Amino acid sequence: LVEIESSATVMTDIIAGTGCFVAGILYPTYMSYKAIKSSSKEDDTQWLSYWVVFALIQLVEYVIGFVLSWIPFYYTIKLVLILYLVHPSFKGAELLYAKVDAPLGKQIEFIDKTVEKLFASISASKAKSVDKVPEPVKQQ
Repeated sequence: LVEIESSATVMTDIIAGTGCFVAGILYPTYMSYKAIKSSSKEDDTQWLSYWVVFALIQLVEYVIGFVLSWIPFYYTIKLVLILYLVHPSFKGAELLYAKVDAPLGKQIEFIDKTVEKLFASISASKAKSVDKVPEPVKQQ
């Protein structure tokens, strides 16, 4: 009986995981493409809000994924959340974004400075590595 329950849970996770991919990445990518092509600002807001919220979900999942994997039917729960975020009548992405925006907005200056330092460090490393390349290779 335990084996049947376990295999049913695994099968449900596989189906829900596939649903998360389709509903969470493929559909929003297509709708974002359409939003770029349209003249409406409303769909731009919907899909930009979605991608911010989705990225935060992915970040949380990356950090505490080992804990989330112990939650029964986690991917089913995630699929329901994603459907709430992408469905136009719920506007879930915009609602969740509004909740995230207040605390994130307070940290935006710190985040911007950190990103600038990171890019400056990468640029400096790149410049140093180019300087170490022998002269005949640089000219090619």
